Amino acid sequence: MPKQSGEERRSAILYALEQHNELPIETFVQQFAVSAATIRNDLQHLAQHRLITRTHGGARAIRNREFELSLVARTQQQPDTKIAIARYASRLINDGDTIFIDSSSTTFALIPFLGRRRNLTVVTNSLSVSQALIEYPAINIVMCGGRIRHISQSVVDIHSIGVIQQLRITTGFFGAHGINVRTGLTDISNEEANTKQIIHQQCRRTVALLDASKINRIGQYPFVPTNQIHTLISDFAADNTVIEALRNHGVHCFLAN
Repeated sequence: MPKQSGEERRSAILYALEQHNELPIETFVQQFAVSAATIRNDLQHLAQHRLITRTHGGARAIRNREFELSLVARTQQQPDTKIAIARYASRLINDGDTIFIDSSSTTFALIPFLGRRRNLTVVTNSLSVSQALIEYPAINIVMCGGRIRHISQSVVDIHSIGVIQQLRITTGFFGAHGINVRTGLTDISNEEANTKQIIHQQCRRTVALLDASKINRIGQYPFVPTNQIHTLISDFAADNTVIEALRNHGVHCFLAN
């Protein structure tokens, strides 16, 4: 197998532990063709960042270390960074486009930058997005039908996929719990991940809007593989090693200031 960087190897270790819960060092030695000392260093690095727990002769995934904040709470986190990312992302939107905006707090920040677009259609599964867009009568709003999740103020279990397929979405703007070279975009809600996966499949271009804290973070449920992410927009605090690795896998990466 091609030689991996330390960052790529640790990402693969984390992914394996997410899948199998607990594994011995020897498994990773064989998988990556490196020494046991190298793997021990990798495990120590991950443990120091509280991503895994060391065991005698191996490591264990940390379960229940992820929790979901409400949309209101997420909106209050790093608002300036989210606005900068959204402002940069708005450059990708043209007159006449049909775009999708999900229920994340960073994609929500796109709304103030949409007012000058002509003949724009916005598809969304977010109650907050649809309500905010009412202030822009020139924008056509298409709300996905399904079941409402209270914590995210989003619609899941989409029932109107036939309508969405007919809309030919130009660009889908997605938030996520995290992005990783190996796992792509992931979420910590199975319902959210399933819904985003369905919508992503209807988008000509998938764009991820993620602040630096989401870079190289892995949620339990993947919804867009790395090779299907067209663009990532983050901020200058993002881990440059991971950004370069994503670029090497074909993702167009931009950092907003």
